[in-house]
Amino acid sequence: MQRCSAIQPVLLCKCANVRESGSRGETRATIRRWPVISGYGYPIMLDTLFLFVNLIPVPYWLLMIVLPRHPYTRRLTAGWAAYALLGLLYTALLGGAVVMALTGGGLPGTLTLSLDGVADAIGTPSGVLIVWTHIVTFDLFVGVWVYQESQRLRAPRWIASVCLFFTMMSGPFGLLLFLLWRSSGAAAFSRQPQLNDE
Repeated sequence: MQRCSAIQPVLLCKCANVRESGSRGETRATIRRWPVISGYGYPIMLDTLFLFVNLIPVPYWLLMIVLPRHPYTRRLTAGWAAYALLGLLYTALLGGAVVMALTGGGLPGTLTLSLDGVADAIGTPSGVLIVWTHIVTFDLFVGVWVYQESQRLRAPRWIASVCLFFTMMSGPFGLLLFLLWRSSGAAAFSRQPQLNDE
């Protein structure tokens, strides 16, 4: 099987499956087209969209890790602008794939509930971009929750920074670290000054 070797500079990814058949070695090629975003015809490159997806959460992560107690950080994390942008992009990407499937264009790969089926379905630049947008969005959501909880529980700054860093780099692992800290006696000890102040 031969796939797209490079990100296409248009809103269309072409994937070819080349198979050898028969004793004569006859080659049959099937071209599948999967639009990233339908309409308008602007030549938006997939790598540009990928860069855009990665840049949206950057101010959030920097402020939560470097300036966790700054008023601007609290205002930014209380909003939902980043989720809206990423959600709209994700909906457009996924919607383009669904529309193409319903109109007979098909989806890349075979959508079966197996490891190989899922790997084949997302094994194109377009499929990877959809999954990556999904991951970035939910990593940011979890990261903001970890930040807000660490502020509420008065977590030591180094604890919050470590958990946020690993949440940014490897979401479930960072979340696990924070949950382990929150369920420990250290979290109760960190809340003690707040109880005394009251």
